[in-house]
Amino acid sequence: MVIAIIAILAAMLLPALAKAKERARRIVDVSNLHQLGLACTIYAGEFQDVLPPGQYDIVHFPTSTFGALLKYGMVSNAFACQSIWQYPGGPAALIGGNVGQESSSGSQWCPIGWNYWPDSIPSSPIMRGGTVVYQRPHKTVDRLTPGSRTLATCMEFDGRPSGSWGSLMPHVKGANMDSTPTGAVPRDPDGLAVARIDGSATWVKWLKLNSVTNDYDIWRYEQ
Repeated sequence: MVIAIIAILAAMLLPALAKAKERARRIVDVSNLHQLGLACTIYAGEFQDVLPPGQYDIVHFPTSTFGALLKYGMVSNAFACQSIWQYPGGPAALIGGNVGQESSSGSQWCPIGWNYWPDSIPSSPIMRGGTVVYQRPHKTVDRLTPGSRTLATCMEFDGRPSGSWGSLMPHVKGANMDSTPTGAVPRDPDGLAVARIDGSATWVKWLKLNSVTNDYDIWRYEQ
């Protein structure tokens, strides 16, 4: 009888514990993205409002920008979504390398665990069929159309349009990072932590996010 009661209590408490852990992970993600936003704001204040450059697409990151942001207050363990840190094997197992570590000799880019939206040098807006569908911000004062004020989000991408690679979705049914193989339909996250180019950060529910595609991936951002 005692064992049965304990089992019942455990069944009642475990879901509540899982929810509490996920809330804590969301808070950490928002805090880390706020730290990223502040570092970018300080950087821009010294470079005529210019944001730290991104890479040719939003899921890659220049090693030069990684190094610069460390100097402006970021710490290395704040460069990835908690869903990535919690994934078995961490960033190296999920995104092909350790956060901030150059992907290959001379590549000049490294993996991080956020989607970073600011523009690259030279400029690389998101294109679809030869048409610009999203202009990535270059400065903190930019108000671009089509575009948004999003600086960064938890790393996610829906790779179904490519037909060649899978998808990554964080915060699926709690804290899980859902790595979906090519051709499979990814599960929707509960939402994403979002940083804005004014330095602020918040949690945004999945259904309130907008999407954009370049015919290879689908990414989500806050309008």
